Amino acid sequence: MVFNRGMTDSEIISHYGGPTQFARLLGLTSPGSVQRVANWIARGIPADIKLKHPGLFGIHIGGIAQPSATGLATQQEGQGAANG
Repeated sequence: MVFNRGMTDSEIISHYGGPTQFARLLGLTSPGSVQRVANWIARGIPADIKLKHPGLFGIHIGGIAQPSATGLATQQEGQGAANG
């Protein structure tokens, strides 16, 4: 299931709980990481971030959805299927 089809980067960040939660999900823990993610709301999420965590963005590589490093994309997808 590709939950973010047509979603903007801002909507994706919001979907995962906002800049603080999204930074944590990506493993960004250094000072300024939350501000960095907050900047993506206006500027867009960098492509390298999307490629490092394809499962969070519904990116399919070779026809197979790639899981995120944390496995939370599967959890989120499962919740989405139950809710809608």
